[in-house]
Amino acid sequence: MKITYTLSKNDYLATQEFILDYSKQFKKQLRMQRNLILGIFFITLALLLQLTAKSGWQLTWVTTFLMILALALFVSLFFLKKMTKKMALRKLENNGDMHPELFTLTRKIELGNKQIKTRMGTNPPTTVQWSMVQKVIIKPDFILYFVNDSQANLLYCPSMNLSDTDYEELKQFIYSHLPDERINEIKEKASEK
Repeated sequence: MKITYTLSKNDYLATQEFILDYSKQFKKQLRMQRNLILGIFFITLALLLQLTAKSGWQLTWVTTFLMILALALFVSLFFLKKMTKKMALRKLENNGDMHPELFTLTRKIELGNKQIKTRMGTNPPTTVQWSMVQKVIIKPDFILYFVNDSQANLLYCPSMNLSDTDYEELKQFIYSHLPDERINEIKEKASEK
């Protein structure tokens, strides 16, 4: 099966967001940031209690500042994932703005019985054996395959303009080459942004 397409900037950004959602590396980064914020929060809280007790439970400008800092740290925990994801996507969007040629190159995907061959423009093709694919995420809008926690590649996006028949054929091709436990099919469509 062969697919030739030009990737749109919207599909590029949506693909990158999709990769972040399923990336173990991104989840690890979030966990580290959360632990750092929690550590600073508890140190601030301990310092606040110590200073407040020493001052006879009177509020000073230092204790007020520490209270505000502790509250800000606590509240930031609830928005950490959203903020981190937004910053990562903004960085990717800036990368896309700096390299507009990414969205004019012809891309080719060739699915064979033993391997997936991907070519971007005139660059030499990259080849991945089906046995190296750790997981495939299938959504109505996108199909991605992960080789490891941080490297994912596209098998389908709206820019490809595949017919419903071709899309179903692509899904069947994937199911015939990978065990079911390595395929995660999500039925709902992505919400419009």
